[in-house]
Amino acid sequence: MTQKYKQSIYASGAIEFSKDPDTWRNKMQKELKKEFNVIIPYAKFCPHSKDEEKYKDWIKENFIIPDIEAVMKSENLFVKIDPGVIRGSGTYGELTVAAYFNKSIVYMLDGVKETELPGWTLGCLTNAVKVESIEDAIKYYKSKGE
Repeated sequence: MTQKYKQSIYASGAIEFSKDPDTWRNKMQKELKKEFNVIIPYAKFCPHSKDEEKYKDWIKENFIIPDIEAVMKSENLFVKIDPGVIRGSGTYGELTVAAYFNKSIVYMLDGVKETELPGWTLGCLTNAVKVESIEDAIKYYKSKGE
């Protein structure tokens, strides 16, 4: 018996400036595990402070490169845009890579108005599907995975 190939969804959103970066990602992973491989970026503890020279290299090797590679390998990108995303930059980088490689993008706004987003971000969301909640995103992906 052959096993059906499962597409992947990269779960993009704030980590560094989020009070709870995991709950929504874990919910998506649990609810979609039959249909998709949901990729959750791993938040490792950085052993260096931002004022140390080693900090930049460590972040690049342990966050930036692995996350960009995961976005490139994923067929789908789900992005939760909230105030923590506005403060950070990783989600913007992941969204840019996904847009450049024409990935299927689904997004939701959580506490942020679309008019508050940078023009670059809005351009990356061209042809993206907007949902109102994590539950709506799960419903959308379940219908796509059938």
